[in-house]
Amino acid sequence: MPCVHACAALARVNKRPEDFCHKWLTMDAYRDTYAHYINLLPRQHLWEKSESNRPQAPKTKKKTRPLTKKKRKDANEGNGGSKKSKPTGVLKRQLKPFTCTYCLQKGHTKRGCPKKRAAGVATAATAAAKTESNA
Repeated sequence: MPCVHACAALARVNKRPEDFCHKWLTMDAYRDTYAHYINLLPRQHLWEKSESNRPQAPKTKKKTRPLTKKKRKDANEGNGGSKKSKPTGVLKRQLKPFTCTYCLQKGHTKRGCPKKRAAGVATAATAAAKTESNA
């Protein structure tokens, strides 16, 4: 259908807007569409019953749930009603005493080793002495 502006332009040049419409939008096409008669169907209780083409329910997929975040609980928090919850206060694994990889003694790690710290101070002192002697 031409818009209002197109109809005004067509009126100025003495042309009819109906000539510029698609033929599906005319009254003749409307009359042709509804010209034939549709027979009524009998009521549903009069339909023939057939077992061969019974409609089946569509197969549905299980909906995915959002992921739940696991939170570490404090000592004062309970089990939270979980079915598989363990008694509180029990660790999953027992920690063995730490062994230092620098001096191979038990009880501390390389990060807090007193021998490594003393060796680091000594190397820093020798490096400072060398830079003073070169200058």
